[in-house]
Amino acid sequence: MKIKHVYQHDDTGCGLACVAMLVNKTYFEVKDYVLNNGIITNDTNYFGTTFKQIATILNGLGMNASSRRKFKKWSNIPAKVAIASTNYANSGNWHWVVFVRDIDGCYIYDPQKPRKKIRDLRGKMSGWFMEVSY
Repeated sequence: MKIKHVYQHDDTGCGLACVAMLVNKTYFEVKDYVLNNGIITNDTNYFGTTFKQIATILNGLGMNASSRRKFKKWSNIPAKVAIASTNYANSGNWHWVVFVRDIDGCYIYDPQKPRKKIRDLRGKMSGWFMEVSY
């Protein structure tokens, strides 16, 4: 699965940006999809998403998401591609990222960062993940 980095355009839009990366759409296409399908309402410009909402969005856009599972180390995530919620910046706030494992190792795409791939996962916090497939 080829993944293209997508930047989040709303402060709380990290989940939408991660879905956009996984389904090869723009941030705004995914945002329109969730608003038009009532998955998120635009009452307060808050676009934070739960695991259930992420799974619903992925399934609606042709992807399969496993049930969520906890991880303590990034290298222990068995999936080739996953969407993960983590407090990796140690800020107290949870944040969605896309996790990838390939022949080059493990890395993440952070929709809040301009850098394409983050390979140095040392010090990044544990969290929850859902494996993603077609």
